Amino acid sequence: MFGMMTGRERDTARRVGRYFETHSRRYDELYGERHSPVQRLVNRLLHRVIQERFDLTFARCGPLGGKRVLDIGCGSGRYAVRFAQEGAAEVVAIDLSPRMLELAEARARAAGVADRCRFERADFARAAFRGPFDIITAIGLFDYVAEPEPLLVKMRGLSRGRAFASFPMRWQVRALIRRLSFLPSGCPIYFYDRRDVARLWADAGFGRWEVVALDRDYFVLADADGGFD
Repeated sequence: MFGMMTGRERDTARRVGRYFETHSRRYDELYGERHSPVQRLVNRLLHRVIQERFDLTFARCGPLGGKRVLDIGCGSGRYAVRFAQEGAAEVVAIDLSPRMLELAEARARAAGVADRCRFERADFARAAFRGPFDIITAIGLFDYVAEPEPLLVKMRGLSRGRAFASFPMRWQVRALIRRLSFLPSGCPIYFYDRRDVARLWADAGFGRWEVVALDRDYFVLADADGGFD
């Protein structure tokens, strides 16, 4: 999956993968089912976008029965497992972090949907997929992508339905704090303004898209044929 990458791309993929290897448990716990009341309050104040993106995806994805789903940057499998639980026939989920994939596979087994979820270590930019997919998600992916244009074009080529993605907002105090917090790890992080996001989706060729401003992210719902409600 990584053999055709340039040296710079391999280095970036390694740094992103290494970051999530180190912080996999912490990121998974941001969903907070077992947190103390104090930690739940902290998450609502600082990380509520995590739940906002999740809720909005499933509110807008439409009926999932029999659908094929591609979850790019699947992390610990929260989205992938939910898609399968809601009736998706096949969920292909990829990530750079082996530890994240271990958590995802364990979550799918515990939920009884492992037979409909396939987890792979892969870089979306270089991996090959058998399309098309009815749903494609890239939630939390573009935070770590220097050149998003080719990825969105590839998503469009694989899509016959809806696509969801998030882009962290530029020009926020929290964006600066987040950038500084990533410096010691060497993991790259990127931010966007609304015009960046609209241009990227227009150039990718989706029939229609909607940009929603959440707490700290732009959330995008798009449709390959321009037919969502």
